[in-house]
Amino acid sequence: MIAEEMVEVEKIRLEVKSRCEGKLAMLFVGGSRAHHYQELFTEIGMKTISAGYEFAHRDDYEGRKVIPSIVVDADTRNIEELTVGPDATRYRPRRTETEITRLGNTGVGFGDYAGMMPEMEENTL
Repeated sequence: MIAEEMVEVEKIRLEVKSRCEGKLAMLFVGGSRAHHYQELFTEIGMKTISAGYEFAHRDDYEGRKVIPSIVVDADTRNIEELTVGPDATRYRPRRTETEITRLGNTGVGFGDYAGMMPEMEENTL
């Protein structure tokens, strides 16, 4: 079924790409969708020259590696600190810690988001 449907999808993708290839994109969106839209734009031949998030934090732009260096102080805090944990009766993880470790050892990256900026080309914002 998927192979059958992909024929039409590919036809439309190529038609859209023919109209978009070589054009520039600039986007500012909510959540972390800017990064994902850039991947889509690249797939249809567009270059993103500027992108941003409405409610981003440093790790959205610079990746998870900066989290340990973020200092929470009066200038950077705009919401109270929250401590969140799993509900003992309702939380059912999809993967056990053993499965996550095994997948990590095979190259599946959990929690190693590099951020949007490292993937952007030089002279883009």
